[in-house]
Amino acid sequence: MDERTKNIIKVIVAIILIVVAVQYLLPDINSPKFKEFVESSGVWGPLAIIGYIVVAHVIAPLVGSPATFLSAAIFGIVETMVFLYFAGLISSVINFQISRRLGRRWVKKLAGEKNLETIDRFLGVSTINIFILSRIFGFAIFDVISYAAGFTKISFKKYFLITAIFPLIPLATFAFIFKEFDFTSKNNFLIWVGIIILVGALFSLGFKRYLSKKLSRKDS
Repeated sequence: MDERTKNIIKVIVAIILIVVAVQYLLPDINSPKFKEFVESSGVWGPLAIIGYIVVAHVIAPLVGSPATFLSAAIFGIVETMVFLYFAGLISSVINFQISRRLGRRWVKKLAGEKNLETIDRFLGVSTINIFILSRIFGFAIFDVISYAAGFTKISFKKYFLITAIFPLIPLATFAFIFKEFDFTSKNNFLIWVGIIILVGALFSLGFKRYLSKKLSRKDS
């Protein structure tokens, strides 16, 4: 089975899981009992969301999207973007230190061989400008870029400042666009999930092609 077929199968499975989740879990999530349970959990609810996203960024084959979608339905889009921001900061530090201190062997174990290939492409053209662009437009491969940065000569201070500042642009944009969106509606929720997946895929594909063009120009 070639890589393209595997990717198509992954997309189909993801769509099926999302539809099933929305059909059977969203009503429970929006029920008064569940919301009362979440409110009574205090800070533990947001910490669980942040914790899962951090783990998903460190163990890159895991997908952080389910926690994002769940959080949007429970807490709302603004709070979810805040959770994503802090989860990204934490995971970016962990990923950077893993690649810088433990090396390729551990990155390959945690990120996977395919992501390691993307990391190598990034390293071939890595500049501050490329890194800044990756933090604005490459949110779908946020974890991969964090691993890649650890292999470069960038200082941790500069890396952390870029990671702390530039992801605010896409996160604030999503929060503003969807601030009035009704996530309790199944149809609206599916529309939002579809938009996020589509935008993430387009940005990821576009950024990878951009890296490939930069790399080909460098080699020519």
